[in-house]
Amino acid sequence: MSDTSVLIAVAVAVVIHYLFKKYVDATKDVPDLYLSEQSLVEATRLSDQSAIYKSNKLDFGNGLRVGLDIRYNHYKIRHGNPCDVWELLVAGLKSNPQKLMVLNNEVIKISELNFKVNRVTAYLDANGIRNIAVKYSDFMASIDHTVILFACLINAVTVTFYQTSDDLQTLEVDHFGDQLLQEVDSILSATGELFTYENIYNFDKDKGARIRVVKKLDGSTIRTTEYLAVNLVSNIASTLKHLPPNETIGPKDTILVTNVNPHTSLVNTLCKVLTGFVTNSSVIITNSSSWENLVSYNPSVMFSDSSVYSKGELVHKLQRGLSVVGRTKYKLSMYFLSQGKFSRFGSSNLRLVYFTTIVGGPESCYFATAKLNQLRALLNARVIVEYGYDNLIGPVVLSDLYDYRVLDGAITENLVGSGCIFQAVEIKLVNLKSDNFGDIMVRGYNIGKVNNYIIGGGSGERVNKDNEGFMLLEGVKGKWGSDGCLYIYGE
Repeated sequence: MSDTSVLIAVAVAVVIHYLFKKYVDATKDVPDLYLSEQSLVEATRLSDQSAIYKSNKLDFGNGLRVGLDIRYNHYKIRHGNPCDVWELLVAGLKSNPQKLMVLNNEVIKISELNFKVNRVTAYLDANGIRNIAVKYSDFMASIDHTVILFACLINAVTVTFYQTSDDLQTLEVDHFGDQLLQEVDSILSATGELFTYENIYNFDKDKGARIRVVKKLDGSTIRTTEYLAVNLVSNIASTLKHLPPNETIGPKDTILVTNVNPHTSLVNTLCKVLTGFVTNSSVIITNSSSWENLVSYNPSVMFSDSSVYSKGELVHKLQRGLSVVGRTKYKLSMYFLSQGKFSRFGSSNLRLVYFTTIVGGPESCYFATAKLNQLRALLNARVIVEYGYDNLIGPVVLSDLYDYRVLDGAITENLVGSGCIFQAVEIKLVNLKSDNFGDIMVRGYNIGKVNNYIIGGGSGERVNKDNEGFMLLEGVKGKWGSDGCLYIYGE
């Protein structure tokens, strides 16, 4: 080959490489500016405090994401409640009367579920039952347990979840879950289908605690957390609005929700199921954390806790199973992600995976950003991580759908969570130090009301009204990034 031919070949290769780089840069998912401004920041702040930050995905001028924005009386807007969620679920039967819900190895039609829930609701009304106590282990343990839970939700009956009977000594309870299960056995065993649900709105449907979670902190202290209807619907709305229109969850999706550890995540699990109801997706609930079992359901959207991720072991497992062709696709996908572009190289139905972890909790897990990109490439799916806190429904912060940046080692040392702000909350840092670290204060609509009871003594609220409704996240510190994200560090 002559020198001229070599020069031409090199020139062609350089031009192709240049054009390819230009193509990738021009077709990246979002511009760099999008990732550098992920918060709205108030113009004023108090001394030794940061300004208040909130999500930049909120509708301008409407404040935090409160609910479903349901129109009634022709022009009024209300936030919604579990009855509205159920109405949306049942309304979906008009287009798909055979829609199913799967709970572990049990399958039930939504019309059959509605029939049973309707009859249990009538029983609760007739007997004046206003609150029941259910063991953690019975949370969505079977179709019958789940029917009772849904009937209580739409009938404004408070469901208290507890570990042992000692946890209830400071509380009044009308009924126990096992007792109610026996009383309505004939109702639950009856068969039938119901394709309608009458939802006549009144203000009482928005009031009262829907879920109460009881935990024993030590030998003498019991903590209760109460979640209202607005806490539930604000989480659902914020979860859905976090996604751009082209990635929204809808009737064509099959949602898989894992229910691995009810003791720490039952309210989050419940809200993910209700999110599926609102979107009229097919819903599957499983107590398995085995990846092979989860993908066998062939979901398009997966909501999971950190146990499935297994502190990065899932990444290694998937890498070991790659074929020669699979490794090539994986490397190409990783290259595109490094350039800010997500590309799918496969035919898997799975398109979106959520992982939820509780900062400071027993299963707390930080998802390294490099590992997340590996997971995106291996799964051919988008991945969002939600970093929550003990008495919040949903996250404090979560990763943006388009954020594929890899954080360097200096930033990640002692990091326990990071991301943009969930739309139901606003955040500020107080007691700021010279290094810009401070205590994290959160205010919003997905925060449960916490009371600590001393056995044989009184009670005290965890939310201090002197802090203008802000709640301190204990055991962690925060620092604002120049990108508008909050970086949470262990103390």
